[in-house]
Amino acid sequence: MKMGSKKKLMFFSGFRPKQRIRSFSSCVDRAPLLSAWGSEYINHICPSVQNNIFEGYLHTLLHPSSSSMDSTSFALLLEYCSHEKYLIYGMLIHGHIIECNLGHVTFVINFLIQMYAKCESLQEAHACFVSMHYRNGFSWNLIIRAYARWKEGLEPLQLFNRMQQESIIPSKVTYVSVNDACSCEGILALAHRMHTWSANIDILEDVVWATSLINMYGKCGNLAHAIVIFDRMASRNILSWTSMISVCEQSDRGKTAFFYFREMEQEGMMPSKYAFVSMLASCATDGALAIGKQIHTLVHIDGLD
Repeated sequence: MKMGSKKKLMFFSGFRPKQRIRSFSSCVDRAPLLSAWGSEYINHICPSVQNNIFEGYLHTLLHPSSSSMDSTSFALLLEYCSHEKYLIYGMLIHGHIIECNLGHVTFVINFLIQMYAKCESLQEAHACFVSMHYRNGFSWNLIIRAYARWKEGLEPLQLFNRMQQESIIPSKVTYVSVNDACSCEGILALAHRMHTWSANIDILEDVVWATSLINMYGKCGNLAHAIVIFDRMASRNILSWTSMISVCEQSDRGKTAFFYFREMEQEGMMPSKYAFVSMLASCATDGALAIGKQIHTLVHIDGLD
C-alpha cells in the first residue's frame, strides 16, 4: 500500500530536527517502507533531477554493503540540497553523516552549515558550527554570512568579534558579510570601524568590496561617504552603478540618482531593472514627472515593462 504525498512529507517533518537525525537508524531498519515510497518521494520533490542523484543515495541506504559514502559524496548531496532547499533530505543526510562517524570532519560540517543556512534553518546551522572541534576561516564566513543574509540583528557582528578573538584572519568575504550586517542595522559608527579594519583591501581595485561599502554607507545614511568611494573606484560594474543609484534614491536625492543614471548610460552600461525601479521611485518622491516619463520610455525600449 502506497503512502500519500502528505504522509511522505510528514514522515520526517513530524519530528523535531534532532529527532529526525536520531531517527536515521530506525529509517534504515525500515528498508521495505523506504523502498516503497523512496522513489516516489524523489520524483515528488525533485522531478528535474529524479534518479540521477538521490536514487543513487537511496540505493546506498538500502544496500549499505554494496557501496560506501565518503566526505566528498556527502558534500555533493548537501550542495544539491542547499541549491534546491530540500531541508528534509538534508536532515536525513545529516543523520547518515553521524552514522558514518563523519560528524567531526570540518569539510563536511561546513557543507552542513551552508545547507541549513540556505534552507533558512539558522538554529541547525549554528548548532553545527558550535559542535565543530576545529573551525577554519571558511566556517566563520559561512555562519557570519548566514546571519547577515537573513538579517539576524547583531549576531553577525558578535560572531565577527569572536572570530578575531580566536585569531582567525578575516577575508574579503568576511568583511562584505559584516558590511551587509551594518547596513541592515544602520550602525554608522561600526560602519566606519569596518572601513578602517579593512584598510588592507584596495577598494580602488576591488569592485565587490567597494560596492559593499557603498551599500553600507548608503543604508547607514551617509551618502557623502558612499559617493566618495564610488567616485574613487577604478572600475565599475552594473551592480556598482545600481547600488549608487539606489542609495541616492534611499537618501531622497533624486537629481543625484538621475546624474549617475545618465553617467552609467554614457559609459555604455545597460541599466538593470533595479536601477529603473530606483529611478522611478526617485521621480515619484521628487515629483519629477518629466524625468519619470523619460525613464518610462527607456523601460519600454528595453522591453522591461
